[in-house]
Amino acid sequence: MRLKKKIELLAPAGDMESLRAAIKGGADAIYIGGKSFGARALAKNFDHEEMTEAIKIAHLHGVKIYVTINTMLYETEINNAIKEIDFLYANGVDGLIVSDLGLIDAIRQVYPDIEIHVSTQAHIHNVASAKIMIEQKASRIVLARELDMDRIKEISALDIETEVFVHGAICISYSGQCLMGSIMHQRSGNRGICSQCCRMRYHLYDEDTKRFVDTKGDYLLSPKDLFLLKEIPDIIEAGVSSVKIEGRMKRAEYVALVTRVYRTAIDAYYQNKEFTVTEEIIEELKLLFNRDFTSGHFANSKGPELMNPIRPNHIGIKAGEVIDQKRGRIYIRLFKNITQGDGLRIIDKDKEYGLVANKIYKRDLLVNGAGANEIVSFDYRDKIDKGAIVYKTTSVTLTKKIEAMTDIRKVPVIINYTAEPGTPFTLLLSDGTNTVKTEGPIVERAVKRPLSKEDFTKQLTKLNDTVYTVSVIDGKIEEPFITVSAINEARRSAVERLNELRIQNKVRSSGFYKPYKLTEFTLPHYLFEINNFDQYQTIKNFKKLDALYITSNLSLAKEIDEMIFLPSNINENSQYYNIRQAVSETGGIGKGEIAYMTLNVANTKTVAYLMSKGIKGIILSSEISDDMALRLYQQFIEDYGFKPQLYLYTYGKRDLMYLKRSPVYRELGTIDTRHNYSLVDLKDNSFHIVSDADKTRLIETKTELLQRPKAFGRFVRFYDEGKGKVNEIVYRMLQDDESAQN
Repeated sequence: MRLKKKIELLAPAGDMESLRAAIKGGADAIYIGGKSFGARALAKNFDHEEMTEAIKIAHLHGVKIYVTINTMLYETEINNAIKEIDFLYANGVDGLIVSDLGLIDAIRQVYPDIEIHVSTQAHIHNVASAKIMIEQKASRIVLARELDMDRIKEISALDIETEVFVHGAICISYSGQCLMGSIMHQRSGNRGICSQCCRMRYHLYDEDTKRFVDTKGDYLLSPKDLFLLKEIPDIIEAGVSSVKIEGRMKRAEYVALVTRVYRTAIDAYYQNKEFTVTEEIIEELKLLFNRDFTSGHFANSKGPELMNPIRPNHIGIKAGEVIDQKRGRIYIRLFKNITQGDGLRIIDKDKEYGLVANKIYKRDLLVNGAGANEIVSFDYRDKIDKGAIVYKTTSVTLTKKIEAMTDIRKVPVIINYTAEPGTPFTLLLSDGTNTVKTEGPIVERAVKRPLSKEDFTKQLTKLNDTVYTVSVIDGKIEEPFITVSAINEARRSAVERLNELRIQNKVRSSGFYKPYKLTEFTLPHYLFEINNFDQYQTIKNFKKLDALYITSNLSLAKEIDEMIFLPSNINENSQYYNIRQAVSETGGIGKGEIAYMTLNVANTKTVAYLMSKGIKGIILSSEISDDMALRLYQQFIEDYGFKPQLYLYTYGKRDLMYLKRSPVYRELGTIDTRHNYSLVDLKDNSFHIVSDADKTRLIETKTELLQRPKAFGRFVRFYDEGKGKVNEIVYRMLQDDESAQN
């Protein structure tokens, strides 16, 4: 099967150097971030001047630019985000990568002809959520990394483009559903400043035996890096529109080579050529950056196939073994070639040492390099045991190879010229879309040797310092004479004019944001999420308490008439029920009446959009502060003239991460899969690990009752609390609210 539209290769760029590297590597499109609103706020990113230049450079090469605006937006930011889009829109950006539901809605109203790519932060992981984005007239959805090939194929059959990550770092939690950094370190992944809790050390605690478990490594939430080079044919045939390389915080060398390798694999597929993923290719990619490689959820990997509990950072490749240390030197038997200037890391049990191979000795003579199976030595005085493994983490040879890569992103052009006596020399230059015409001096008839077509071809194809390469050249001549300088000037003039056309911003039309006509709803002030009947009955004992109840316990929801069912926010099968229900993920929009906090609602435009879809009450993001919540509330009243029914998280053990696979597996250590386990960090914070059929959750073990502004409803989540604790929390909350009223 060969699809008509060639799959797009999308590369990252965190700065201008990486952008040029992506182009050199052969990217069809590049995604970048501005100084605000991007999910990689810690990358260098692009200011307005750099952004404008980046768009021009990319468009000159025929490469598209997509800009990330994919953080959860607070009320004070939503209008500034739209102003930023004004700038991007005016400067010709090709697409926006967006996660906020309200912003997606506003963009489609105000900027009707710009591409909206729904970010992986929006948690698009099932057919139902994809259909909602089709309704929103999104151009593309960036699918959750957790989807396997069958699910990707199913969603890619819909009338919307799909984008899939194929290389680089993996979030262990579903994107957009991780609160770990925000709650534990006040650095929110949903706000672009992830603290990378998944790359930190944890101990595994057996809750049944009350003992810690010896594990093969301490980085129990750290996955390997995604590597789907071998699966490129399957991805293309699944109907995917774009394959994406992760790495806006990676070096330019990484971007250049990874892009080139995937470019080669994609082109080989469409040219019906064999592409073999050789050990050399894998080694080079690993030298750039790796935590070991995995096919990830695409191939339903789990346990040791997916996770690397040993190291959370760059490994490199195994290059040798320490065999001796004497007289201020360490002696190493090499497994791989090394060159002067290579970076090395020595792993000796729990310790590691770094060095640069500046002086390499072989039989006491300084050498520039050495090969596999040879013994070399380095000056090194720290005590290192025999058997310590040496890894090569950077390669001078590879860096030089990348620097010498030729630019394959050349734009093919057609040249036509006319050189006839008595008429101006005429040159037409076309890239297939744009055509320019330049004229030179009047052509004379040659007295001695007329110029040949070969003479014109020699001068007109001198395009090495441009983005162009000649695909076709033809001309009409009649014993012409014209100076070489005149031919060259005509060529330079044509190139300049074609450049101007290629970077010229297209004319666009813009509209206006039209507020919805919304219906006001009045709901009870208290909203409880409960797990069992005892919790429900304990709350009902407070006779004068007017409350709403939601539960993820389907049996309980069917048993109690006033109960609202809360479907899982991990719902790959798009399974919903014909009962009262809440909305926990995008696919449920239009099917429920309460928006759950996993939708990350934090601004009026998202509130208005959800209410237009039948939502009566909204639990705001648990990350939102009182001040930001009040700003939202006040702005909504100003815009719509009535008070929205909003709830703020007030108490409860939150789900901090949602994982496709459990981090507890047999190969990790002495594991009894019947037992209950927790993760404990280095500050003795513990997190329950709870697994069911479709997901694993990491749940807070400590929580406290918060006092929230009285304008908002109270949302309380009971998980494993018994009757006594439920009674205490409800009583204290009612007392707090009564005091606030007085």
